[in-house]
Amino acid sequence: MWFGMPFDLLIGWVVLWSAVPVLALDRLPLPVTIAIVVGFDLLYMPMLESVLHLGPNWLVGESFAVTIGLVPALLLARWTADDRRLGLRVAQQGVLFGILLFFVIPAAVVGARGLDSALLLREWADSGTLLPGLRIHSVIALGLLPIPMALGLSAVLEFARRGGGTPFPWDPPKRLVTSGP
Repeated sequence: MWFGMPFDLLIGWVVLWSAVPVLALDRLPLPVTIAIVVGFDLLYMPMLESVLHLGPNWLVGESFAVTIGLVPALLLARWTADDRRLGLRVAQQGVLFGILLFFVIPAAVVGARGLDSALLLREWADSGTLLPGLRIHSVIALGLLPIPMALGLSAVLEFARRGGGTPFPWDPPKRLVTSGP
C-alpha cells in the first residue's frame, strides 16, 4: 500500500497515464489524447471499487491529477520528442526529480518498512520531523542540502546552455559538455 492505494494498481495507473498515451496516441492532438485517457479513467476507476475506495469527491482528485500530472507529462513528452522548449523541459524535469527525491522515494521506503505513509506525513507536518528522534539530523541535513542542490542545478543549466539538452538519457545534450560541475 502507498498512501492507502495498492502499489501495483498505482504502477498500472502511472503506465496508463504515461507510456501508453505517449507511445500509442502521439499522433493525436493533445486535447483528444487527454480526453481518451480521462475517459478511460472515468469509465474504469469505479470498477476498481473492490480494491480502491473512491470517496465522494474523487472527481476533484481526478481533475487535480489531470492538471498537475497528465497534462504536464504529455507536454514534456511532446516537447522532448519535437526538441522544443528546452527551458520548460529543464524546469519540468527538475521539479519531477525533486518530487521523486524528496517525496516518492521516502514514501516508498516508509511503505516498504510496513509503516503508514499518511500517518507519518501527518506526524511530520505536526512535529517538523519525518522520523521521531531524528530532528537534529534533519536540521543538519537540510542545512547542508543547498550545496549538492547548487552543484546539480549548475550542472543541469550547463547541459542546457552549452549542450542543448538535459542530463536525462531520454533528452541528452546535442553537443558534448566538458565544462561546469
